[in-house]
Amino acid sequence: MALITKSSDTAVAANAVIALQEHIEMGTKVSENIRNNIELFNKTADSFNGDFKEKIELIKQGSTELINATEEIQNNFKNTLKGADKTISKINSYFSSLMKKIVSALIAFVFIEVIFFFGYLFYDSHKTNETKSALQSKLDKALYDVSNLKGFIIHIYNQDSQKASKDFTKWLNKNGDGNVQ
Repeated sequence: MALITKSSDTAVAANAVIALQEHIEMGTKVSENIRNNIELFNKTADSFNGDFKEKIELIKQGSTELINATEEIQNNFKNTLKGADKTISKINSYFSSLMKKIVSALIAFVFIEVIFFFGYLFYDSHKTNETKSALQSKLDKALYDVSNLKGFIIHIYNQDSQKASKDFTKWLNKNGDGNVQ
């Protein structure tokens, strides 16, 4: 059987070959576009991975620095508390020593007042009973002040030093001769 071709068949075949070539060229262009898009996607993914890893590293560094700063703050706070405890102990020691000195001074004051009272009684025995009662009332007041001081000192030992200092100033102003600030 011989192949008989007509010119119209050749033209159709030629058009089909041309159309097929155009489809192949379009397929090649689409493939090239897909390849370019994949390369671009890979570059973007690599860039994102690099940025992401860098961000993760920065976050790790920041958290390490935050932990270190927190530990340093805790250590400083502990040291501050230790210093405050030492200071409070010193203040309490000084305050106790001051109270002991005040009590000793008041006892000496009362003793001297008693000596003067009895000396005055022996010296001025011819005075009237009014003078003796006035002296007796002064002695009673001095003994009352010492008794109040004893209660006040017990009161002071049972509270903090700043409030105790204010109370002592009030007591001195109430029971003393002058105005104490």
